[in-house]
Amino acid sequence: MPFLKPVWEMSCYSKDIVLASSFEREELIRLVSRTEEGVAWRSGRTQEEAACGVVHFLHMQCHEETPLALELQRELAQRHRRALERFEALPIEEARILCLDKPLGEIEDLASLVWAVTADTRAGFEELSHAFLYRVLSESIRTAVFGSREAFLLQTELEATREKLRGTP
Repeated sequence: MPFLKPVWEMSCYSKDIVLASSFEREELIRLVSRTEEGVAWRSGRTQEEAACGVVHFLHMQCHEETPLALELQRELAQRHRRALERFEALPIEEARILCLDKPLGEIEDLASLVWAVTADTRAGFEELSHAFLYRVLSESIRTAVFGSREAFLLQTELEATREKLRGTP
């Protein structure tokens, strides 16, 4: 993939959302265990301690071109290969519609799209990536808290109405 940005060149925000959308923590522990750094880090940690710290450890390893960052890059490229191939030919206008307008629940493989748009080095994709990742994160949080985007909007409208009523003499 000629447009594939290395994970160590991505923003911290992007790294974390790519990790969260592509892997379960147990998978990250297995991935980390494939390298000497990971084996040394894992040594002496309980399963619970490893599960708690693996995201931070992997994130920190991905600030530079380390063996673990290279292993993660290979794993992501392999895991999301088909999506990368399809996305590579997508013009930015169509990518914007897909990332910003299509309901998240209708996106066939959200984790692959997160990786593809985040790893794309073409002009305009850095900004699109951050807008898309913000959307994924904010809608995920709202859904977790309120059950759906619609419930969030209703709650927001209800709170605004209450505020107006409080201000009425």
